[in-house]
Amino acid sequence: MMLCLPSGFKLDPASPAYQAEVHALGVEAEKKTLEYLAAQCSQAVAVGSAIKAVKALHKTAHLSVLLDQFRERYYEGEVVDPTPNSNLPPFLRFT
Repeated sequence: MMLCLPSGFKLDPASPAYQAEVHALGVEAEKKTLEYLAAQCSQAVAVGSAIKAVKALHKTAHLSVLLDQFRERYYEGEVVDPTPNSNLPPFLRFT
């Protein structure tokens, strides 16, 4: 879902507002993902159906633009995520 965020994000687990920041980011990511899926003619509204729709789009290379934009933001330092690479989906493991 973080692919659909138009701007980068920086999460610092040491921040006192970390949990609130993660929650706010998740709400925004969910909203943007559902908007993206609706633009792709998907009727997904629940998490399970949204994940299936995103996987289907990835298999047909429809996520290429979003992945390229996300990689660019990641390498420019606009995305700072404390999540270990092993916990990310394979297509989001850049290092």
